[in-house]
Amino acid sequence: MRTEESWNHWEDKKLKTYFPPRIVKELKEYNYIPIKESKIESLFIYGNVETGKTLYIASLLVSQLKYDFLNSKETNAVFVSFPDMLADIRSSYYVKDKNETEVLKKYLESTILVIDDFLTSRPTDWVIDILYFIINTRYENMLVTCITSNNSLEELEELLQDQRITRRINRMCKIIEKQNF
Repeated sequence: MRTEESWNHWEDKKLKTYFPPRIVKELKEYNYIPIKESKIESLFIYGNVETGKTLYIASLLVSQLKYDFLNSKETNAVFVSFPDMLADIRSSYYVKDKNETEVLKKYLESTILVIDDFLTSRPTDWVIDILYFIINTRYENMLVTCITSNNSLEELEELLQDQRITRRINRMCKIIEKQNF
């Protein structure tokens, strides 16, 4: 049987596989947001820099991981910054033993995908195509997708000069404006 004590042992090891060192350090000092249900919901969290969007969504993910661990459920979650996701996908074009399909698969099929700092890179046609493919696939398959951004959906729509991505995010996510830390 899994207990709080076994979770504490598991947590120390596994957080490092989900999050970069800075977030792991900050999470250790943060009170996790309890998950009352068996599943975190899709969220789009936006607001100014340093309002705590990343830590908030990371703590929700940790709470979900804990809930699933204590209930003997497997969680296939990915927490990734937007620039890192793009770099990972791009690397499949240049690294011999990687292929785009396999790289995209983790973003398309994870039960929970958290994309931090959404659209911090210039939205080239390639970026827009990749984003649409990922967001649309997750939307159509009703998979939990959580996104943080410094921009509102309206601002992203203006930046993209396209409504397809923002409309799907609006339909699948609860929208939260984060005001302060």
